Amino acid sequence: MLGRDPVTGKYKQHWENVKGTKADAERRLAELQNDIFKGIYVKPHKITVAEYLIDWLENTASMQISPTTYKGYKYIIDRHLIPGIGKIYLSNLNGIAIQKYYAQKLKAPRMDGNGTLSARSVRSHHRVLHRALKSAITKGLLAHNAADNTEPPMPVNKEIHPMTEEQLAHFLQQLRGSPYYEMFYLCLFTALRRSELLALRWEDIDLQAGQMAVSRAMHYINREYIFREPKTAQSKATISLTPSTITLMDDYKQRRSAEGILLGVELQESDLVFCHIDGSPLQPNTITKYWQRFVVRIGMPNIRLHDARHTHATLLIKNGVNSKLVQEHLRHSRIETTLGIYTHVTPGMHDKAAAQFDRFAP
Repeated sequence: MLGRDPVTGKYKQHWENVKGTKADAERRLAELQNDIFKGIYVKPHKITVAEYLIDWLENTASMQISPTTYKGYKYIIDRHLIPGIGKIYLSNLNGIAIQKYYAQKLKAPRMDGNGTLSARSVRSHHRVLHRALKSAITKGLLAHNAADNTEPPMPVNKEIHPMTEEQLAHFLQQLRGSPYYEMFYLCLFTALRRSELLALRWEDIDLQAGQMAVSRAMHYINREYIFREPKTAQSKATISLTPSTITLMDDYKQRRSAEGILLGVELQESDLVFCHIDGSPLQPNTITKYWQRFVVRIGMPNIRLHDARHTHATLLIKNGVNSKLVQEHLRHSRIETTLGIYTHVTPGMHDKAAAQFDRFAP
């Protein structure tokens, strides 16, 4: 019994056709009765998964995620989820249909023709869909999250390519004198992300105290520069600078100030640290491409710009810095994230710890 309609006073009814046997119909009836008893029954509607995902992305998710994340969500929804399960009515979506979608995605060729989607990519589809369906429950459109009844593929940890101490010294030596020397130096010595580097202002750097505040990130979306706070509270932090970094940035600031005087423009504390000579922002992809070409030119292939961050963490761990401190330095929200990424470093540390304890042997 669904209760009375508050307007007409008549009992509300629900009719549903069930494909299959009588046992299937009885099973569905039991599910409906159980939902009504628990007070979580939601009357089926004619909204498709495609219609719902488009509306959710534009009117809900867009206010909660960063521009870069939004771009990634939109790509997954437009290119994968809608073609795969978009025609299904939202109220009819179930774990079986979603699981079948995951299996098909792992087998289907990529759109660029380079193999099939990885387990990590399909798991990203699962995260987007799960979040969207969770929001549908909040809006009263669903009683259950069908993605809970699935087993998304387990991703293999992405291989990272941090520099060795020798490679780091070679890289910096070859980089000296290049237009991005200070930027890449700061990236390697602080583990800042690209978006954080490009959003950095002089007012964020206290050279007297030897500290730097990370309070925002820059994204280039649809030919527009967007500055906003990092997506997690952990990403906002104050970072201590090494003595060599302080000296480097002090010299760099004086040089930029002198260049501004020649152009008749006084350097302001609110100015971007890394930018064009006229103060306009740098394009993120330009920075990445320069890095890629440079490492190949000096004989260091397969080391990405983001591996500068991995280099920083790896060398800290190898030199005995506690993993918890490394987690805080990288601003990971969970220690498991840090340990999962840098498991390649810890085996040797365990051997070293065991050898040190052996000195207590009689």
